[in-house]
Amino acid sequence: MTDKKSTGSGDQQPQDQKFVAPMAYDPAKAALDAAAKAAHEATLQASSLVNQGSPSVANHLTPSATRGPARINKRKTTRRVTRNLQDPFVWYKSPATLILGVAAKWMAEDNAKARKVKKRRGDVLRIRFGRFENDPHIYLWVTDPKDNDGYDLELVKGQQVINFSDWAFEEDLAPPPGIKQKFDLMETNEPEFGGPVLCFNTEQARKTKTFDPSGGKADEDEDE
Repeated sequence: MTDKKSTGSGDQQPQDQKFVAPMAYDPAKAALDAAAKAAHEATLQASSLVNQGSPSVANHLTPSATRGPARINKRKTTRRVTRNLQDPFVWYKSPATLILGVAAKWMAEDNAKARKVKKRRGDVLRIRFGRFENDPHIYLWVTDPKDNDGYDLELVKGQQVINFSDWAFEEDLAPPPGIKQKFDLMETNEPEFGGPVLCFNTEQARKTKTFDPSGGKADEDEDE
């Protein structure tokens, strides 16, 4: 058996000696170092501008000595009024049924708040009526849900309806059979009725229509 000969000149390199490469270039670290350097230079430049009298944001505000009293917004209502919303109105329909439009329902809610009437389930439930002799107005206001003299405000086919026919016939205020009229609903204050009230003038109808009181013919919508 022949021994292997070493190739190359000199003695053979020891087996435990390892080659140490130079430190490799790290692109990510170089990018971070460059970004940090740029941020530091920008900070120094901004500081230099401030020291030179550069205008700050506060210098653009109106001096407090020349400002008037502070005005802070206050939301009077959360209702969204649509473009085609009509003025508050009611339909007065024989025998003696009052049908409230959307805005009229809102007015009833405001009346409950003005008269400090607590509502159950957030709804106006009972209404009182009044009148003066030789006065064509019918007055109405929200009353306590437990008021035995109040009339229920009910939801019928999506409409707010009050049937007060017994009092209307007693006061000779009921419309003729088959007649319904549209009236503007207004707000006023009447101490005789305990404060803020709503009313409509029975001599100033905006519109008058007829219908079949027997119910044989489908009635028209009252939200016109």
